[in-house]
Amino acid sequence: APFDRLKIFLATRPVEVAGPLTAEALLHPQRSTKVLMSAVAQIYAEGGIRGYWIGNGLNTIKIFPESAIKFLSYESSKRLFAKYYDHVEDSRDISGTSRFLSGGIGGLTSQLSIYPIETLKTRLMSETTMKHVLPTVKQMWAENGTRTFYRGLVIGLVGVFPYSAIDMSTFEALKLAYLRSTGLEEPGVLALLAFGSISGSVGATSVYPLNLVRTRLQASGSSGHPQVYTGMWDVVNKTYAKEGVRGFYRGLLPTLAKVVPAVSISYVVYESAKRRYAPSLSVSLFIYSIHLSSIGVGD
Repeated sequence: APFDRLKIFLATRPVEVAGPLTAEALLHPQRSTKVLMSAVAQIYAEGGIRGYWIGNGLNTIKIFPESAIKFLSYESSKRLFAKYYDHVEDSRDISGTSRFLSGGIGGLTSQLSIYPIETLKTRLMSETTMKHVLPTVKQMWAENGTRTFYRGLVIGLVGVFPYSAIDMSTFEALKLAYLRSTGLEEPGVLALLAFGSISGSVGATSVYPLNLVRTRLQASGSSGHPQVYTGMWDVVNKTYAKEGVRGFYRGLLPTLAKVVPAVSISYVVYESAKRRYAPSLSVSLFIYSIHLSSIGVGD
């Protein structure tokens, strides 16, 4: 949760409302360490220790259905590609293209299922003061009804497809290459952690600019990000005009600090659940999503 809060802060907080602790640092983005430490101090100044966990309750709620839907769609897509496209009996033998598309489908379906909660979480995290969920929901509804909760959906789907596809297909490819080179039946925990770290960091970095655009649209109109946009291209133009190319990568470091261990742990638990509860995929997904909701691991 603290890394997620820090990422949202850096991605959405403009210099004019950043506060004295971070305004100077944001004007010099090349000083990444100073920017991070200043942001940490500013969050503490605004909300104390609790400030780092704003929105964590929503994150815990959304990760349960999000993870289950993502991996269920992924495994189901792999089986369909194996049967109708690659014409193989084992879904592990499908082509790289099929794995890539299956990963993207998993990301799309999960993103669609929890997007309003994701927008609400981002809005809460981008505020300069601590707010409760219900007042924030009422405020967002008053702005533009249901549409407020789906701000940035298009760019979100555009971004989540390649992210999920790269992440899941890279992990699968690394795992299969490892098994073929070692002759083992299943990789160990350390190997799974390494594969998850690589796949998660590559996926997150490759689509981060799209993620930033989506985040700014979701936070639009909050006290921490008062800028109002007409659409995703307006975000792109204003971000580039004010901050240049660097502006599209604000918040990347805390994102990687969260994604690397989170994705690694999620894959270890998922693979362990599949081994223990196979062939019942639904049971393994259920156990997996319960575990993720308990540790707060999310995309």
